[in-house]
Amino acid sequence: MKSTHPAHRRTLPVVIWSALVATLATASLALVPAQASAARQAQQPVTPAAARSTTVALTNNVDCALVRTEARLDSGTWITEPPLVINQRGRGEWGSESNQLLRGTEGTVTYFTAGCTDPTYNYKLAKVHWKNPYFGKNDYDANGTDPLFQVSWLGLGGNSDRVAFTLDYAPPAG
Repeated sequence: MKSTHPAHRRTLPVVIWSALVATLATASLALVPAQASAARQAQQPVTPAAARSTTVALTNNVDCALVRTEARLDSGTWITEPPLVINQRGRGEWGSESNQLLRGTEGTVTYFTAGCTDPTYNYKLAKVHWKNPYFGKNDYDANGTDPLFQVSWLGLGGNSDRVAFTLDYAPPAG
């Protein structure tokens, strides 16, 4: 029995069917690498590098442990948070980076001294501050550090900065 439906009466010549199948097959094969590439990109998102970053090191040259009381960022985000404790004659390291358009990174970390060999030095503050702005020069200070201590620093500057702070006893007055 033959169909009388109008759609069934239309036939395409074999040559046209063959050409259509070949075209569709070629087009679908061309899409496979693009889809695979898109899938790989979706699985591995690219994170842009921060415009500014600072690695901070604090060397403790005193006979006291340093206990962190505050770690504050005025701008940016932590790459690595400052250690809770830096041992006597030890060293701690941390870092921050910018996380907004046209912004740098800036922060302050405060430690107090504890377990000092000489109890006179217990419960004194040591503070370090860094600023790596998007515009302008990098800046460092130790404002707020107890006068019984002195903090020196050496900063490399630049967009990906490294600064090394060193805590020592202040020289005797006189």
